[in-house]
Amino acid sequence: MSNPAWQRNFNGTTLTLGGVSQGKITSVSLKKGGEKIPVWEPGDLIKLFELGIPDAAISIGLGGVTGPTQGAVGALAIVLGNGSSLVVPGNTWQCMSVSTSGRSDANWTGDAEYAPTTDTNSTP
Repeated sequence: MSNPAWQRNFNGTTLTLGGVSQGKITSVSLKKGGEKIPVWEPGDLIKLFELGIPDAAISIGLGGVTGPTQGAVGALAIVLGNGSSLVVPGNTWQCMSVSTSGRSDANWTGDAEYAPTTDTNSTP
């Protein structure tokens, strides 16, 4: 018996920003990280690091020419094809970049990147 909570649940995934659909989603990538702060001391065998202030980013792949508005701000929600939601850190996100591309005899595609922000105004 398959478990729909984790198998093949990408198709139908939606991403909204401020309740507005961001287009036909073909891929999603969530990244959490931060600066590596060196903490090594003389005598250590290798350089040692600690994680600085964490950051987060979300990138999406898009199908078609209808996509997000760069500078748009709002709460970000990702709902999987099976109805489950992905938890994203932060309350307010902003669309940082959008690209669209196409080629002969192929579909239009694109991508967009989002990051947490304190901005509460849309600046398209």
